[in-house]
Amino acid sequence: MFKDHMGMSFHQYVIRLRLERARQMLSQDGIGIQEVIEHLNISHSSNFFADFKRAFQVTPAEFRKRERAQTPDSCLPESAVETACSE
Repeated sequence: MFKDHMGMSFHQYVIRLRLERARQMLSQDGIGIQEVIEHLNISHSSNFFADFKRAFQVTPAEFRKRERAQTPDSCLPESAVETACSE
C-alpha cells in the first residue's frame, strides 16, 4: 500500500529522507561526515557512501568540497534520489 501511494518502498523512502538530510547537513560548516553518519543513525557507512554517490553523482566529501567552492549563482545539480534508493 505504501509503495502504491508513494511510488517506492518504505525502505527506499527512509533512505531518500536520510540522503536529503545528509546533504543538508553536509552543506553546513562545522559538521563532519562521520558526525552526519552518527546523527542519522546510519549503521553501515559503506552503504551510505554508495547510496549518496548514486543519488548525487559525487561522494559526500566531493559534495562538501563543491558546496564550499560554489558561488551564490551556481548550484550542484539535483538528482532523482529515488533511482539511488532501488533495492
